[in-house]
Amino acid sequence: MINDDFNTSFRAWFDEQTQRPFIRKMLKVFLAPVFYPVYVFYERRRIIFNKLDLHILSKCSLNCKYCSTMMPFFKEPAVFPKEEILRDFWQLEKYVDRFDTVNLLGGEPLLHPDLPDIISEIALSSKVKKITVVTNGTLFPSEKLLSVFAGKKIFVVVSNYFPLSGEINNILSQFRKDNISFSVATSWFNDYGRNGRLNRSEEDMKYAFSHCLETLCRTYLHGKLYLCPASAQMDVLGMCKPAPEDFIDIREVRERGLPRKTVRERLKKLLRERTYVSACNYCEGHYRDQAIRKSAEQLPPNRYIDPTDFSANNRE
Repeated sequence: MINDDFNTSFRAWFDEQTQRPFIRKMLKVFLAPVFYPVYVFYERRRIIFNKLDLHILSKCSLNCKYCSTMMPFFKEPAVFPKEEILRDFWQLEKYVDRFDTVNLLGGEPLLHPDLPDIISEIALSSKVKKITVVTNGTLFPSEKLLSVFAGKKIFVVVSNYFPLSGEINNILSQFRKDNISFSVATSWFNDYGRNGRLNRSEEDMKYAFSHCLETLCRTYLHGKLYLCPASAQMDVLGMCKPAPEDFIDIREVRERGLPRKTVRERLKKLLRERTYVSACNYCEGHYRDQAIRKSAEQLPPNRYIDPTDFSANNRE
């Protein structure tokens, strides 16, 4: 903790100093050519997640037609056991140097009865700088959860799907009263397709992967680390079998007792060298110039999308 506090304080001081014009010029002229290669070498040795999506359930209070995490595809939604979620997290944490943000996702995270305990335990890791909970504004948090949300590492993103987000005004009022850090997101939805094999060439899949915004969302689900949510959910649903190079099974790593150095090298290879995943041949992806769908357009409450139905109208 002392080292962590020192690093934080030193970084704040260093960032402040480097904003001064004279210091910036000196660094650029004299120090950058010397220290930048050292910095690159040092960073390449580390494993840092800018963002890790940790899925804690496949259950939601809404049934969005174009859900990015494919909730309508699950005929039998599930709440994953707290013990399983935390065991998987701590196992991965052993091999990682830093998580800038851990996103707790579903579905709707507030449907998980153990969400306060999950947040509180993950927050104990000095490697985790921020925990974000993404909620759809349909459920008001419990007193226990509000208390946890007030923690210094916690940030809540409330999606405003008006008029579906019926509790949003009450939620925001309470957050302001309790000094909870939050933002309101007016989300847009993309049609990821996922209607069957696209018959892309390897080069097409590499292009799609390199331009897809979903590849920023490293996904951890059932003890497996994937490069994007589509790869994870399609594997679970049986829509697309990933190649062995598309993921790392951290549970298997634990069972086999692989050395830490070996696991870290496998993680580096996955995160830095993999240029596409098998799911790229089934998913249209998420691009900046992609057509936007109506926000939170709903399917009937009990309507689910058959993952084996690849017809063009499987969402109707």
